[in-house]
Amino acid sequence: MTARSLSRAIGQVRRMSTEKRSKVLVSLAGPDRVGIVKDFSSVLHKSHGNVEESRMAQLGGEFAMISLVTVRPSELADLRSELKGIFSDFSLAMRETTESQPTRMKEYALEIDGPDSIGIVAQITQALSKKGGSIKSLDTETVPAPFAGFDLFRMKAIIDIEPEHLEELQEAVEAVGEKFGLDIASLTESTAKT
Repeated sequence: MTARSLSRAIGQVRRMSTEKRSKVLVSLAGPDRVGIVKDFSSVLHKSHGNVEESRMAQLGGEFAMISLVTVRPSELADLRSELKGIFSDFSLAMRETTESQPTRMKEYALEIDGPDSIGIVAQITQALSKKGGSIKSLDTETVPAPFAGFDLFRMKAIIDIEPEHLEELQEAVEAVGEKFGLDIASLTESTAKT
């Protein structure tokens, strides 16, 4: 990087940090194709927007993304219009967000493996909710287990909970695990960035 390009980049960062910017949650879902992320980021760049956080995945033949972006309030309508034009065959939702409030909760990692069965996610999330656990991220998958004769279910989650309720939550999740024959890893303090 040359001194000139570094100076230009520093100037741009300074301008971005001093101007008012809206935080907007953008979700897109539609038929998978090459160039979705390129098209999205190009439109965002044209609107002087910036990706703060994002999650993207191909699920079946569909592609889904959810991104937290910052953009000038004056550019928001144009951004929405441009995205609707390029992604006309996608579902699109945009919502301005607010800063999350600090809590006493801590993040814990939860991992589950076992035979797939209808109702696992419903029962686990019900147990989490009843004990005050809040899901920060959750990934599930079902993979073939040919030698076992059934599909294997896997879940990884990051849960927020007040530390004094951790033991109760662990017991509730283990009860669901027993019902479905699942291996439940102990809830451990998370080091993952969500």
